[in-house]
Amino acid sequence: MKKHFFTGSLLIAASLILVSCCCIFSNNKELKAENSGETFKGKPGDTITILLKSNPTTGYNWSVQQNDNNIIKLVNSKYNSDSKLIGAGGNQKYTFKLLNPGKTELKLVYKRAWEKVPPIRTFNLNVIAKK
Repeated sequence: MKKHFFTGSLLIAASLILVSCCCIFSNNKELKAENSGETFKGKPGDTITILLKSNPTTGYNWSVQQNDNNIIKLVNSKYNSDSKLIGAGGNQKYTFKLLNPGKTELKLVYKRAWEKVPPIRTFNLNVIAKK
């Protein structure tokens, strides 16, 4: 009985060490609008989460305008409202994953898709992925 308890405890301890090592060595970066213009350095497998103020009820939406899909790929996009009130703004959350080594510029724009005018906001990030 004591042997099984010891073996089980050892497995749990080993699992906790493995999980904590994965968290230490993975590079998961969260960015906001004030991080625009910065450089992110990572490796394939790392993720970048970008949180940007948004209000799609006005017709304005964030969209990816520029990036190299061989280096970085959009894996998730989700809008969260700040309120249950109609017309209230919120946050657009983008999650990207680095795929391969290389350099690219990630550019997001905030505009109405049907208007032929420059975006009212932009978010730029230089991405460098190394092995």
